[in-house]
Amino acid sequence: MKVAVIGGGASGLTAAISAAKQGAQVTVYEKNSRVGKKILMTGNGKCNLSNKSLSEEYYYSGDRAFISSAFEKFGFMDTVMFFNGLGLLLTEKNGGIYPHSEQASTVLDALRFEVSSLGINLLCDKPVETIVKSGNVFTVKSGDDRESFDRVIIACGGKAAPATGSDGSGYKLAKSLGHSVLPTYPALSGIRCEGDFWKITSGVRCAAALLIENDESGYGASYGELQFTDYGISGIPAFQISRIVAGLLGEKKTVSMNPNFSKADEIKALS
Repeated sequence: MKVAVIGGGASGLTAAISAAKQGAQVTVYEKNSRVGKKILMTGNGKCNLSNKSLSEEYYYSGDRAFISSAFEKFGFMDTVMFFNGLGLLLTEKNGGIYPHSEQASTVLDALRFEVSSLGINLLCDKPVETIVKSGNVFTVKSGDDRESFDRVIIACGGKAAPATGSDGSGYKLAKSLGHSVLPTYPALSGIRCEGDFWKITSGVRCAAALLIENDESGYGASYGELQFTDYGISGIPAFQISRIVAGLLGEKKTVSMNPNFSKADEIKALS
């Protein structure tokens, strides 16, 4: 069986390795000049691979059942065993799992060595323009090159980091094959707020619970170190709720945020 993997990031390389180990002839298409560009940025260069507290409760989704089924098929221990199988030594810090070297390049090297040993065809500088399905055959077009495959795995990432290749192109490919795509919103980011006084408070950090409300109802809180910036707020509480805020704004709803600087125990009870 011939399998094409579109995207040479962490998920794409993992999918390629898994398919090759089951006997498939695998080709990986990567638009960048080398694979794994975003892996090197993960965890401030230390590459946090997983977390012992991996659970569906930490994910935003309209389909919780899918998250649960995904973790049942490939959960925390499966991740550990996968990387151990590549010869990668792991270490734990506060529940987070990192390579023992604490160098993201070690993770990328382990994946690349396995790709090479399995004879996976790695094509860099090869952005995929179209995928056409005819019967049970998928034709992948990249530049002047066209090749047919029995299966195609789209692993292009999201659209949060265009400079690394995550520019949303995977969504277009999925839609062209008949899949539905939900609206996308920024997440894990600072929040730009109204007002021109933020530069006065820029740089201030403090423990707080960030309460989110809109015109209709409350949306809970997030606790942690809140950071004031020249454009609004940042830090862990802002990162954790930015997806909710972006979604509400995308629906043209008014959103207000109220920091609560009460005692620590009272703040944590809100989150």
